Amino acid sequence: MRPRRIDVWWGGLQHNGDMMLLLAHLLSLNADWRSARIAVKCVVSAANPSGWSESRLRSLLERSRIQAEPEVIAETGGRSVQEVIHRSSADADLVFMGLREPPANEEVSYAAHLAELVGGLPTVILVRAAGPFAGQLLEAMEEDRPRPEAHIEV
Repeated sequence: MRPRRIDVWWGGLQHNGDMMLLLAHLLSLNADWRSARIAVKCVVSAANPSGWSESRLRSLLERSRIQAEPEVIAETGGRSVQEVIHRSSADADLVFMGLREPPANEEVSYAAHLAELVGGLPTVILVRAAGPFAGQLLEAMEEDRPRPEAHIEV
């Protein structure tokens, strides 16, 4: 039996990454998930790779002291972020994705977008860090937060 895999989709725009990474780590401490591999994934535009690089993400993970593997996906084929997520996380056991605050009066279309995005994926946990510490767990590493090209928070 292969070890379980937890995918954390890192976007960096809404400060949900800290909370998602912490939740994935806490889950990996549970006896049933102890051997789980945490993969922190993000999408960058191959045309403009100034966003996340694997070395920057690896550095952030090392400083957080959470055992996770970075995976930066350079999108070159014109696929949508949704297609990239579905292809990359199809065989994960659990997927964490950040939520953004929907624009006023667009809640219904946002909910439809979410349903489409998570449809066909394994179990998905949607995270919205809304406490007073939102984005502060790894805030000391702010210099590692680029302006990402693809918005992963849904």
